[in-house]
Amino acid sequence: AVCEDKLIPSINYFAKGYGAGNDPRRAYALCYAITIAIVMIGNLNVIAPIISNFYLCAYALVNYACFDAIFSQTPG
Repeated sequence: AVCEDKLIPSINYFAKGYGAGNDPRRAYALCYAITIAIVMIGNLNVIAPIISNFYLCAYALVNYACFDAIFSQTPG
């Protein structure tokens, strides 16, 4: 979706779809390569701090969204 919306121009290469479902095979290949690289590291102690930081950032964003919704006092 980020590629198709052209939010980041340098990654438009991965937006090309194939077949009837317009599947972005290039993006799938990129995700596969990143996943294989992480798995090939083999040592979870190297990867754990990075993953923990992603979870903490997501948690902080959800907390901020809830705070902002309460602070703005919008109905609903």
